[in-house]
Amino acid sequence: MEQLIPLSIVSVSPRNEFFQRLSWEIDVGWRARLAAGRPLVFGVHGGRPRPGRFPILRSRTMVYAFLESTLQVNTTWR
Repeated sequence: MEQLIPLSIVSVSPRNEFFQRLSWEIDVGWRARLAAGRPLVFGVHGGRPRPGRFPILRSRTMVYAFLESTLQVNTTWR
């Protein structure tokens, strides 16, 4: 098994000058590490997007860039 992610949510809310809604993402689960034996490691991964508009597009297109981080825990010591 490569991964088991029972919870994965991405909430991207539109923003404008009147509404500054919070956008976020998170996933929680187990992933195989690229190591000898490939043990499954529990991890939490999440992030906050930074929205922006590009005047070059000349439309109401909103573009999001996510800043993400990951925490992994493995209790197998060798």
